[in-house]
Amino acid sequence: MRVHKINTEDFPTLIDSLVKEEQVPENSLKLLNGHKKDPAILVEKYSYIIQSLISFEKEVNGLQKIEKILDVLKKNLKLIIPLKSSDLFFFDENKSELKSLIEEFDYTLYKSVNRFYKEGVLQMVFERKSGVIIPDLDNLTASGSEINFIIFPIIQDNVQRGVFAIKSTVTQKSFSEIDNYTLQILIDSSIAKIERLFYKRQIVQTYSELQTYQAKLSNDFRLSAIGELTEGILEDITSPLQVIVSLVDLLDVDETNSIEINKIKAQVNKINKSVNRLVRFTNLNHKDVQLSPINLNKTISDYYKIVKSTLDSAKIECVLDLEESIPSILSHSNYVNQILTNLFGIVRKETKKNSGMIIQTRFSNNFIVLRFISTIQLKKEDKEKGLNFKIIQNLVKKHEGKLLISESENSGSIFEISIPLVRKIRV
Repeated sequence: MRVHKINTEDFPTLIDSLVKEEQVPENSLKLLNGHKKDPAILVEKYSYIIQSLISFEKEVNGLQKIEKILDVLKKNLKLIIPLKSSDLFFFDENKSELKSLIEEFDYTLYKSVNRFYKEGVLQMVFERKSGVIIPDLDNLTASGSEINFIIFPIIQDNVQRGVFAIKSTVTQKSFSEIDNYTLQILIDSSIAKIERLFYKRQIVQTYSELQTYQAKLSNDFRLSAIGELTEGILEDITSPLQVIVSLVDLLDVDETNSIEINKIKAQVNKINKSVNRLVRFTNLNHKDVQLSPINLNKTISDYYKIVKSTLDSAKIECVLDLEESIPSILSHSNYVNQILTNLFGIVRKETKKNSGMIIQTRFSNNFIVLRFISTIQLKKEDKEKGLNFKIIQNLVKKHEGKLLISESENSGSIFEISIPLVRKIRV
């Protein structure tokens, strides 16, 4: 075997190559202060970056929440560049807007990213396929922009999915290629884990909604069956009542029995009214639901009359506090009845004798507000786990409304549903 001796003097060392290739900026890392071209410091920088990447991988591997991964990512980004804020934004279904995956996000960063998108600036970022520094024109001075945005494109299978945006005081001069590459590696690693959790969250949410609709379908089927049975029972009640009324009218009425006869008629009329309310409620459950303007107060009052005897027997006080002359809402009495039924279902298990509840309606800022106040203190997490809550959520969403839940030691639990008078969707 021959060994060929090569003159290595003509070839640069690895350190020399790194120094030549990497023009280290003055403010890149604290590690490099005052040693811009020192090979030993440069090697230390690369070693530090590699250690940071390894540490980052270990830290995020066991995390199961998107917010936690983004927190760890931010912490590591701060070790490389001065960081004010950062967030991950994905396009919505119509690709009309970039949205954050977390609830508590930087609104100014969100607005800036979407402004860049509408102005066509992000197209340049997607074409370059790497991090791009964009100056913040709102903070522009004679010496340049004090605040800049670093935008990294997210592209998968040649499809533009979104961007990772960073708000920083870093400048084009102080932002090196190695900084760019390191940030890109951290972001790519994070996005892979975040996407897995994001799809998992969507699957869980879809499965939960499927269970909700299956339960609702089963519930509607039971209501329909109960309605058909109730119709037969009501006929069995109304027929004898009609006979009783007819026979009472045929009786001779004199001073000795007039009081008793009138009491019989009054009780029969009371039964008739209850039966008629049940008939209307039963028919409502198996008719096609067609949206139309309805009087919310009247629907609540009709529902209250049906459940009042049940509440009285359970010694639960229920007070109606309905604001007069509120505008009609676009809905259906069946939807309102379902909301009320499920609200009663949530508090029913914990409600005890001599407790109370208030049903309020208010008109405020083009919203009709329905409040269901219970004196029983319920934990918010317990309320949100059950099927009743999910059905209410879906019904509120159908009305393009908002649902707020609050607890107070003095007032108990409050469900507040706000329904807008102006609707976007008419289905």
